[in-house]
Amino acid sequence: MRKILIGLVVGGVALLLAGCASLFGPNSPTSVRPVIPLTPVDPASFVVPESLPVPVEGEYIEGQIIVGYRDDSALAKAAELVGGVIVHKEPRIKAALIRLTGTSVLEALGKISWAVARGNLHGIRYAEPNYLRDLIEPIEGAPSLRSQREPQALPVGPRCLAG
Repeated sequence: MRKILIGLVVGGVALLLAGCASLFGPNSPTSVRPVIPLTPVDPASFVVPESLPVPVEGEYIEGQIIVGYRDDSALAKAAELVGGVIVHKEPRIKAALIRLTGTSVLEALGKISWAVARGNLHGIRYAEPNYLRDLIEPIEGAPSLRSQREPQALPVGPRCLAG
């Protein structure tokens, strides 16, 4: 009796799952055919996006972007593409601040994204707005990072050498 009950439950669950699967997918395969205009169209009339939409969250300084680069020539091309001027470079992390002239931050980020996606701009690691950041206030009496980075003298003596 128990085996029959388990078999009915398993069979019922299988039927339930099989029935639900058709709710989430198409019932019959549909073919997608590309739409080809019957009348000739001037290619110049097509709207071609010059930039990709770039999600931006948080407050930022309008007219400034930060660009991570692999080489200086890529950075120069990115600045030229967005009509900007390189204001500051941080060579240790290969990032630069670009001041935009006549282009919004979103347009500039979109142009860089579009050029990288199309393969027209190589050597750019990232581009982002110059976000406004809240700095952490120092705590009085806490050791500074500089004191934590100073090398400590290693003890030398018979205990250390006996190892």
